[in-house]
Amino acid sequence: METQVWLDASCFQPPAMDAAPSWVLLNNKAGSTNSDNATTAYAITSAGRTIKVTFCLASPPSVSHLHVHYTDSQREHFDSANAEVASSAKDLILLRCSTWRQPRDVEYFVYHAAAGKPSLRAIPCPPMPSTRDVTSSCFAVLPLVDDEDDGREFLLAFLITAVEYYPAVAYDLRVFSSKTWAWSIRALTPPAGIRSDDMPHIFDKVIALGGSVIGWVDLRHVGGIIACMRRA
Repeated sequence: METQVWLDASCFQPPAMDAAPSWVLLNNKAGSTNSDNATTAYAITSAGRTIKVTFCLASPPSVSHLHVHYTDSQREHFDSANAEVASSAKDLILLRCSTWRQPRDVEYFVYHAAAGKPSLRAIPCPPMPSTRDVTSSCFAVLPLVDDEDDGREFLLAFLITAVEYYPAVAYDLRVFSSKTWAWSIRALTPPAGIRSDDMPHIFDKVIALGGSVIGWVDLRHVGGIIACMRRA
């Protein structure tokens, strides 16, 4: 079923602000308005087309909106209505954009909301088994705090059940580092003595658990959280 995102005209003219808010309530579904402001940033897709991202910010409790626009006239490659926020943390936002003709073909972009110099970078897709679909809710973007990188460096983490070990349960953690610009795969094995039926299998969302710990949540499973500690 095709999904369309319709935004009221007021979305494009939010209430005036004396200064940009320190935080916002962001609609995670993107619109496709072609507009420019101080938040606008550009990147190149794998097909060589230019993608433009602009935020229409509003002070809470008003809702802020994201707009994704493809600057060339050919729209065969992407459908702006299928662009969405996959994850966010501090001033980093991971965007997931699916294609119009092949909804399962996706590309990822990381937006850095640096004051006066926002940026948008295309991210290579994680290595995945051909039988496993990549869903946006399984991603986490994790800023790497470093005085020398101006907050631009980050990790992306994605956790899936390793189906090749079935009926035993094990997990593969895909980690992308902006410093190496590459994905790595780490096998995670539950402690001995835990039954596979007691472990979560399909992950619906990622949550912050405090400090450097994040958790993948299986909403269909009682106690279904896999916790991982962030490492650079």
